[in-house]
Amino acid sequence: MAKNDFDELLSFGVDIGKDIFHLVGFDKNGQLVLRKKIKRMALVATFEELPRCIVGMEACMSAHFVSRTLRKMGFESRIIPAIYVQPFSKGQKNDYNDAESIADAALRPNLKTVSEKTREYLIDTDHGVIVDVEATRSIRQAEVGSTRTMLDRVKARFVLHPERLIADTAYGTGPMLGWLVERKIAPHIPVFDKSGRTDGT
Repeated sequence: MAKNDFDELLSFGVDIGKDIFHLVGFDKNGQLVLRKKIKRMALVATFEELPRCIVGMEACMSAHFVSRTLRKMGFESRIIPAIYVQPFSKGQKNDYNDAESIADAALRPNLKTVSEKTREYLIDTDHGVIVDVEATRSIRQAEVGSTRTMLDRVKARFVLHPERLIADTAYGTGPMLGWLVERKIAPHIPVFDKSGRTDGT
């Protein structure tokens, strides 16, 4: 399959295994254009080479981690309960057929999906102590908002006020950086910069 064929990809299905993932991709005409087996550790490197589109996966313990990873890369990930994938099964059950069923199910806009959840930790880096935890939905706005909640909470509960906050680029937005500076917390955070993107953002 030529690399240009991947430009028309509309959806992927990912069958998540312990060490091996099976990928199946459909183009905008509903044609199967990708069947690939990858090792778990190759997930990011593989998807970096693919166009951003819908990625479906069946609900399981690893699905939330995989979904968060792909969302941060710009994919629209959808975690689907197995009961809603089953009607799309074709042929004998195997890993590739499972991935194909997931890709097909992911295209259904009204299909019920599982909300991603994650936990954000506030850590005292000087002492290596977790001082607060907040559960959030796995979207950037919720994760950033949870940081404000935790900082306010530990200040009220433990009278702790950090001199600096270390975080990744997701937290480097103007409103968040301004909020930290107003509270005299030095942000050690890369700025969230979209100027280099080519998708019109």
